Amino acid sequence: MLIQIILIIVLLLALKLRKDPIDTFWTAKESTALKGFLILVIVVYHSSFEMEIHQGIMQVVDNYVSAIAVGLFSFLSSYGIEIKYQKDKAGFYKWLIKKFFNVIVLYICFCFLKMILNISVASSGMMWINAFLLSYVIEGVSHKLLLDRAWIIIVVFWTAYSIVVHVFPNPFFWWPHQSLGFAYGSVFYVLVANKLIQKKRAYRYGIIIFCALISLGMIYLYIINGSYPNVSVVMQIERNIATLMMLVMVVQVMLFVTMSFSMLEYIGKMSLIMFFIHGIWIEILKPVLNGTLYVLVVVLLTLFTSGLINLLIRKITVNIKYISWIKNSKS
Repeated sequence: MLIQIILIIVLLLALKLRKDPIDTFWTAKESTALKGFLILVIVVYHSSFEMEIHQGIMQVVDNYVSAIAVGLFSFLSSYGIEIKYQKDKAGFYKWLIKKFFNVIVLYICFCFLKMILNISVASSGMMWINAFLLSYVIEGVSHKLLLDRAWIIIVVFWTAYSIVVHVFPNPFFWWPHQSLGFAYGSVFYVLVANKLIQKKRAYRYGIIIFCALISLGMIYLYIINGSYPNVSVVMQIERNIATLMMLVMVVQVMLFVTMSFSMLEYIGKMSLIMFFIHGIWIEILKPVLNGTLYVLVVVLLTLFTSGLINLLIRKITVNIKYISWIKNSKS
């Protein structure tokens, strides 16, 4: 519980009530800080779950907290892509392809690292990265076909995805409920852009209470129907509904607050690297440590190594730009 308490303290330090009525959703800076907090939550709860530190109801709580954190990651990614499309339609596809290949390079590097360390490449974390890469493809194709109405294809695809990957399990794609965040991010942008989300506070409170009640009901059914990993189709549907309701609830709460914390902003900038690397530390340290010490060491080593890798990438990027500038100057 010690690490969870620290996370709550960090969250309370970072959150501030929003005084003025919101005209737009969070800024890029605020979203980056949120990503920083979310990746810390994912690393803590993923490592706790892997070591089975919590049992029974607490294990279900671990599962849901991690699911919401990853779902919000998916949401922020989709929402950010929609903003980019609306701001720069001419350069959107070039930007999207660049982002896609940047993730591919990271993906290949970490796969090689896992192979060298004799760690399985086909992990649940890598399955989400596969879905993350797939989201770039779906976003690009959807905007090509339907332009501003791309959200229709995106919602249909990720809803179908959440059903298909459960009915037909495979070693490449999973995380059906968390991937609903990709659909919700697109829908939420449409709501914000059309000023449909800026309703009275009473309206927002109503949505939060409704979603909270639905989520609690679904979680209760999930608990009494069985436990992980013996998940039936009915339980999967319950979990999908609960996760989607939680996403709606959390995003509504986010309309009341803003997040500002330089440490979380820094962590947020390397959140994807942390997502890649934390699974490696989990596998390496699992036979050596246990309990709270294990989780704490995983978090600290993930932060340290991600910082080094992020610094290395920035150095390489600066050098490439400098070499390109020299060549252009000579020509």
